[in-house]
Amino acid sequence: MDRVYILDVDGTLTPSRRMMVEDFLEFFNGWSKRNSFWLVSGSDLDKIKEQVPEYILELADGLFTCCGNQFYKDVIGVTVSNSRPQRIQFWIDKKNAPYVITKPFHKSQRLIKHTDDGVIFNIFVQINYELERMILGFGDSIEVIKPDKLRNRILGKLQMAVKNY
Repeated sequence: MDRVYILDVDGTLTPSRRMMVEDFLEFFNGWSKRNSFWLVSGSDLDKIKEQVPEYILELADGLFTCCGNQFYKDVIGVTVSNSRPQRIQFWIDKKNAPYVITKPFHKSQRLIKHTDDGVIFNIFVQINYELERMILGFGDSIEVIKPDKLRNRILGKLQMAVKNY
């Protein structure tokens, strides 16, 4: 059975956040020509290129840059699309506002204004399935103000829900 090696970059092939050490690089160059391997890193490709020479990267069978915090930074949940993040403005009633203040929908959440009956917030995210589920989960305690496309989508789902009863 052929072996495939999976090697972490930071702290294994290189000192943390540094270029490969010359002595090790010489050994690894020869080793990598005889073995099948993947490189894995929590960093993005640009950071890996600062640590591992291009000719070594070309010998790898694959690279897995699992910089998830970068990949998921503009979403609620895990559904990522090719769309750009948008400013979502929503109102939460007075009863639920303290909960949303202490447990934000997203790290981009900003409190915009206190009103007599609640609080208005902004978040900057992609519109996705999980965002819609979160909004719908607040039922009559939330109102999407902007963008109109999301507001109308939520309205349509609520109208369909009413027909089920």
